[in-house]
Amino acid sequence: MELETALQAHRNDKIALYGLSPLTGTLLKRLDGFHVAGLLDGYQTSGELYGKPIFSMQEALDSGVRLIVAAARPESCKVIAKRIGDLCAEHGVALLDVHGNDLCASPKAAYSFAGVQGVSKEALRRLFQEHDVVSVDLFDTLLTRRTLFPADVFELAGLRLEQRGVKIEDFPLKRLEGEKELGKATGPTLLEI
Repeated sequence: MELETALQAHRNDKIALYGLSPLTGTLLKRLDGFHVAGLLDGYQTSGELYGKPIFSMQEALDSGVRLIVAAARPESCKVIAKRIGDLCAEHGVALLDVHGNDLCASPKAAYSFAGVQGVSKEALRRLFQEHDVVSVDLFDTLLTRRTLFPADVFELAGLRLEQRGVKIEDFPLKRLEGEKELGKATGPTLLEI
């Protein structure tokens, strides 16, 4: 479903955008004429960005927000749905992605790999030998985390630190904020983070 089509049911509703990335600024321009009450984020609950207040989920609910649009990549939308989906459902707040898809709906996709031909190790070896450069996505293709969501790694790291006697209050949040802050200037290294 197109976002514009999905938004027609919310023409007179208060809307919040979830996310503070440049995509949020772009989406705000598309939503000109709608009542965008403010912005939400998993780690920041105050301030202002793109001329809109940043508020907490509770403040959004208290102000009468009826629709939240996740201004994020599909992987991040899954995390957002996991984080606030139940609360949205409980309060009758619609939660959509930038394509107008309902993030609270149960997935209906079914996959069939019938007729799909795989690539053998030998075929891959030949590929590497025949070409000077072979480019592949690294994370979640060649390497995979043993967590459902990438950000879950920060929770596990915080727990392991505590097991070693190192207590850092709100470690996952601070870890993510550190990466975000350093990422504004350059692509930070793990050591810099």
